[in-house]
Amino acid sequence: MDFYALAADMFRQGRSRQALNVLGRIRDQWDANGQCWELAGQIHFDLGDLAAAAEALEIAAILIPLSATAQCRLAECYLRTQRPDLAACIYQHLAEIENLAEEDAVDAVRGLLRVDAIGVGVDLGLRTLRRFRENHRLLTLVADGLERSGLGPQASLPMLLQAERLQPKNLHYKIAVIKRLVEAGRRLDAVRRLRVIEVESLDCVASLQRLRLLLAACGEVERAQACHARLAQIEYETVSSYRPSDEEEADD
Repeated sequence: MDFYALAADMFRQGRSRQALNVLGRIRDQWDANGQCWELAGQIHFDLGDLAAAAEALEIAAILIPLSATAQCRLAECYLRTQRPDLAACIYQHLAEIENLAEEDAVDAVRGLLRVDAIGVGVDLGLRTLRRFRENHRLLTLVADGLERSGLGPQASLPMLLQAERLQPKNLHYKIAVIKRLVEAGRRLDAVRRLRVIEVESLDCVASLQRLRLLLAACGEVERAQACHARLAQIEYETVSSYRPSDEEEADD
């Protein structure tokens, strides 16, 4: 039986623990097998074991050229374990690869922005958008990079508007557009968009807080108060539905 192929198939199906168990059956056979080390690293990453993931991917990188996806995972491990310089080296390398797969490109652009390689991230994002024009995540990442480059909200608005058109139900995108409209001095456009959002039906505390600030900035006092009321209602519902655990009751 090809245990590597079986484990890889399980991993693609989202059955990471089973995939790791399958690989474990032939653990003594793949000390020099870079593919197995890479797959093990990706599985460990998916399971949240960053130390094991980084170790496996580092060994794989000695044996074979890592796939772009595996490089993204290794860079993410470095970022999460406070090694941004190593992550930056990987992301800079990924930015030089032509025709990265869509998901890898998104991860690389996001990573470049996180290590403050803003110009490289924006350049990679724009190049990738020529191939994947409807990737809303790339659009928002490039918008963020353009703003961080010092170009202001007017530079990011077209990207955010396109992301909103692609994801019309995404409240985060709606709020991002409104925020930039306010910052760009386009208050009437911002108010028009704010007035169609039914704050009374929202459940996300962070979104309600952002909306309340935007409404207040636009002079929409009643709607800002409606946000405040909805936040108070959510807090009340959370407190009233709380039930102490058995351990907490035992401590009383």
